[in-house]
Amino acid sequence: MQEPRLEDMEDYNELQGEKKRIVWRVIIAGLFVGLLYVVASDMFSKVDDAIETDDKVHSMPATVYH
Repeated sequence: MQEPRLEDMEDYNELQGEKKRIVWRVIIAGLFVGLLYVVASDMFSKVDDAIETDDKVHSMPATVYH
């Protein structure tokens, strides 16, 4: 079985009708979810009671705990 190529697809050059609306809905939904994530991240990432530490991690153990 051969992989599909863009040149062989029927609607490669121009989407029309329902397919075009679905593509735009997916794009708009993705932008909306991204915007929602940015707003929520900005609202909930501010911590007023954080404890400052200056401890440095010198090495990480390479053991796996079972």
